[in-house]
Amino acid sequence: MKKKELKYFKTIRDYFEIFLPNQKGASYHTIKNYKICMNQFLDFAKDYLGIKLRDFDFNDTTIELVESFLEYGENEYHWSAQTRNLKLAAIRSFYKYSANHDITLIDIYLKLMTIPIKSVTKGTVIDVAVDIRKGSPTYKQWVAVELSEENKKMFFIPRGFAHGFLTLTDNVEFRYKVDNLYSKEHDRGIRYDDPSVNVDWGGLLNGIEPILSDKDKNGPTLDESDCNFKFEGDK
Repeated sequence: MKKKELKYFKTIRDYFEIFLPNQKGASYHTIKNYKICMNQFLDFAKDYLGIKLRDFDFNDTTIELVESFLEYGENEYHWSAQTRNLKLAAIRSFYKYSANHDITLIDIYLKLMTIPIKSVTKGTVIDVAVDIRKGSPTYKQWVAVELSEENKKMFFIPRGFAHGFLTLTDNVEFRYKVDNLYSKEHDRGIRYDDPSVNVDWGGLLNGIEPILSDKDKNGPTLDESDCNFKFEGDK
């Protein structure tokens, strides 16, 4: 084997035989699942890249390769969003270990961290986002998206946008990923039926009688609120 090949597969061996069981204290079940994942990933990679397994190197690992592997698993083996996320976590864990032992690999690991997880949900919701940035060309405009366990969609809501949601089914599991810790004293809200925003709840509700919290019922309008987000132009 070439030196670079020895480096990749020696790192895998050390990761599974030394780091996971002895340093990280991972369970037998976790190690077994991580091994299955890496075997699946490498088997896919050699076919995807058209190379022999022994020729695979760290630098062959790209976002395109990993995303293609995850998509292949979802389509070919019908991985659920949760299984897909666990496969991604296993790959990230190995490359994090590798980067900690070789700083030249940090860029590969950081790129893998940009691959989004998929939200694991139950049921169906309508999520509405409203631009509340004063001075924005889309100030007070809104958009609605249906999120469900079937369509597996995710909804990115930038800073300076309010959002509310309506559950359409029972037993909804709704997950958030936020960019900061929750701060109760900074929590704000506006009326769900603020006439100046004019969300078409009638069309979205489609005859459903909403169950509202006191916060939803009694919140101020956007003009009455102390929300002070300002549009700072395109960056």
